[in-house]
Amino acid sequence: MNSETRTAAVLIATALVATLAACAHPDALREGQTRAELDARFGRPAAERHDPDGDVLIYSSAPLGQRASAAHLDARGRVSRVEPLLDTEHFATIRVGEWNKNDVLTHFGTAAQFSRVAHYEVWSYRYREAETWDSLFHVMFDAAGVVRQVQNGPDPLYEHNDNGRN
Repeated sequence: MNSETRTAAVLIATALVATLAACAHPDALREGQTRAELDARFGRPAAERHDPDGDVLIYSSAPLGQRASAAHLDARGRVSRVEPLLDTEHFATIRVGEWNKNDVLTHFGTAAQFSRVAHYEVWSYRYREAETWDSLFHVMFDAAGVVRQVQNGPDPLYEHNDNGRN
C-alpha cells in the first residue's frame, strides 16, 4: 500500500469512527425519547439516580470526551429534559464534606481518570471550561469516600509541546 492509499484509509477510518461516536454522544439526547430508545441508541447509562421528579440517566463521553448529559425521565419514562453536566455551574453543586463517591457518580457519571494524591483518591473529569479551555475537574475523596476537596486545572491531554504535538 503506497503512502497516499494509506493516508486515505486512515482518513476514512477516522471519519467512520467519528461518525459512529457522534451517534451515541451525550449531546444527541433529545426530549421525548423513551427509556427503550435510549437503551437502543446509547446503551447502558454511565450512572443513574432516582430524584423526586423521576429517574435521571447520566450519559458520558468519558474517558476521552468532555461531555456528560443527564436525561431526566418523567413518570411515563420519556425524556422530559436534557441537562449538560460538565461545567463550572454543575461542579459548584458538589458539597464538600457531605457528598460521597456515589453522589458524585450519580450526578456526573464515570470520571475520565482515577488517581491518588497524598491521602486522597482523585476522580478527574474532562470538560471545556467556559467552552474555551480544555480542563480537568478533580474531586478528592478521603479514605471514607467523602469529598474533601475540589479543584480544576488544565488538561494535560491537550497541552502541546513546541512542535504543536502532544
